Amino acid sequence: MAFSLEYWAAWACYLGFGGLFAWQLFALTEAWSFLGRAVIRGSFFVLAFTPWTLQDPSGYFAPALIILMMDFLLKGDASTLEGGLALLIVYLGMVMAVTVYAALRRRQRPKESSTENTSDEGPNPA
Repeated sequence: MAFSLEYWAAWACYLGFGGLFAWQLFALTEAWSFLGRAVIRGSFFVLAFTPWTLQDPSGYFAPALIILMMDFLLKGDASTLEGGLALLIVYLGMVMAVTVYAALRRRQRPKESSTENTSDEGPNPA
């Protein structure tokens, strides 16, 4: 893969604005429930930052969502949907990771005990 300043500049702009959008998305979903917040944020990262190779033999990468849209626009029914397959696999992985993390988070949540309430009663007269 040859060095191309335009290629790296395009990726820098894309990642920079993607980061700004992610920052706003995190601020918007901060008050949401855990599951809704995790699915929305995970979906954004999958759709925005999953790379896939371009069709030409250059060896360059582009976001898979962009490649999928270009396949639909330029090739129509003859499209191989390679970008879509990559997105599907990564999205399923994200859903499985969120499910496992939610199950582990639920299991580790501390239960309220009755010993915390007895300390409010004052000293125990003996």
